[in-house]
Amino acid sequence: MQFWVSDKAAMWDRIVRDHQLRPFSMDQVSSWAFADFVFGMDYDVMSSLNRCRLAGFHDTIDTADMFIRYLDGYRAARVLP
Repeated sequence: MQFWVSDKAAMWDRIVRDHQLRPFSMDQVSSWAFADFVFGMDYDVMSSLNRCRLAGFHDTIDTADMFIRYLDGYRAARVLP
């Protein structure tokens, strides 16, 4: 992804201008190297939360709800359209 977005800064700047967003550069609102790391893994991560729950950590967060909440927050802050 880092290679793919390397020439997209002008497009992001146009989106910022057209939607009257806060003037953050694309590099300030993203980490393409991290995306490359995560999406480039050639194995699935398998883990268990049993030990955490046995230690008393029972709260959970719905992943889809969390992403929507964060995206709504970025929109309210005028970082994303």
